[in-house]
Amino acid sequence: MNKSLPFKIHFFELRRRLVQSAAFFICIFIASYVYAEEIYAFLLEPLINCCGSGNREIVYTELTEAFVTYLELAFFVAMLVTIPFLFVQLFIFTLPGLKPTEKKYAYLLLISVPSLFLIGITIAYKYVFAAAWKFFLSFETSINAGSGISIKLYPKISEYLHLALQIMFSFGIAFQLPVILILLNKIGLVSVKTLKSNRRIVIVIIFAIAAVVTPPDALSQIILASIIILLYEISIFGCMMFNKTKKVKKDAQH
Repeated sequence: MNKSLPFKIHFFELRRRLVQSAAFFICIFIASYVYAEEIYAFLLEPLINCCGSGNREIVYTELTEAFVTYLELAFFVAMLVTIPFLFVQLFIFTLPGLKPTEKKYAYLLLISVPSLFLIGITIAYKYVFAAAWKFFLSFETSINAGSGISIKLYPKISEYLHLALQIMFSFGIAFQLPVILILLNKIGLVSVKTLKSNRRIVIVIIFAIAAVVTPPDALSQIILASIIILLYEISIFGCMMFNKTKKVKKDAQH
């Protein structure tokens, strides 16, 4: 975005980039729906690994349930791919109007936000899914071996997707904590002293949030809360390093 250009030109440029992002989203959505079965099978792998060699069925109980579930999955994948693309478009649009220091922070945001989100959902998929699914499967049991009556899990196709997305989004968003706190520190809304002095209160809040956004099993809640607490400590360290660098630059100028 060049400040010397008329507002009308900026508006048309922004509209063009937003239209490109919308077209990109539609293309990814269509492609994701075409390969929805393969993508869903990929999400099922942690459950399949937990079941071992035993047979397992994923069921649907409404005529439209599988169709709607695949639409939701395609929408999620399209959003996941389009958001970084949109960030890049907005970054290119605003880049000419940014100062050198602002450009440096913009580049860091452009790289760190999607990278941290991807790390979060990868950890959820590779480690948290296995722990959570084993916990839920542990409730399968035979009430009376002689009668042949048993309690067995038959996951619904929609419920599995919603639970998987809930866990992945929770971890992806949790990994944005360092970026948020460092930005708040940079603009002066949060200090390192405040972050340190309120550590105990924050830990209680973190466990409360983890209990709300994760499935109702203690293990996934503890894993998410522990990761957020670690990220909180990393955020404090990042703020300290940022303030130290800022102080060194000021001293060098004087």
